[in-house]
Amino acid sequence: PLRPVAGRVNAEPLLIVGAGGQARVVADIATALGLGQLLLCAAELPEATRRLGHPWQPRPPDDWQGTYVIAIGDNARRAVGDAAFRAAHPGARAISLVHPAAVVSPAAQLGAGTVVMAGALVGPGSRVGRGAIINSGASLDHDGRLGDFASLGPAACLGGGVGVGEGSAICLGARVVHGIRIGADVVVGAAALVLHDLPDGCVAYGTPARVVRRRRRGDPYL
Repeated sequence: PLRPVAGRVNAEPLLIVGAGGQARVVADIATALGLGQLLLCAAELPEATRRLGHPWQPRPPDDWQGTYVIAIGDNARRAVGDAAFRAAHPGARAISLVHPAAVVSPAAQLGAGTVVMAGALVGPGSRVGRGAIINSGASLDHDGRLGDFASLGPAACLGGGVGVGEGSAICLGARVVHGIRIGADVVVGAAALVLHDLPDGCVAYGTPARVVRRRRRGDPYL
């Protein structure tokens, strides 16, 4: 379920599931929000993440009942990871994290587990689903819809009333004009200009964007 955006999260321990670039961004946002107790959880810890100095362990504590964020950049893998974590830890709570340098309208709503990065903008009347990512400098204008586990890449720009389906990725610098509907599991390539609706399960790029091939949920795109 969606919930109103909160300005800050409670100062309680936060479990970050993941250890790559997305996990480092999540840790940075959590630190900026004043969360000092972070625990990273992943099978391996890259050196760049190790240098952050946060505690790490290879798997989540079996009895974890606190807050968590699935910090995996790929949309389909993030959805699978969230479902598995919820099944194993039914008492845990996914939280949304909004960087202090982002602008989110009080009249917008974010789903649990969503991450909004520095410089992003979410306009009034917008509704963002569970586990979505709104990257640095991206914008979701008024009355937009971003589905569960969908993502906006850095500097992606969506006009008013745009709808993006579950699991879709609008990549770096892409632009989508007002009122467009983009289906589920779609990838819109970097710097594309979307002037027409796009169906489920496709890859589109270019100026203007056109469908160049079909894709299945879980196909890599990062």
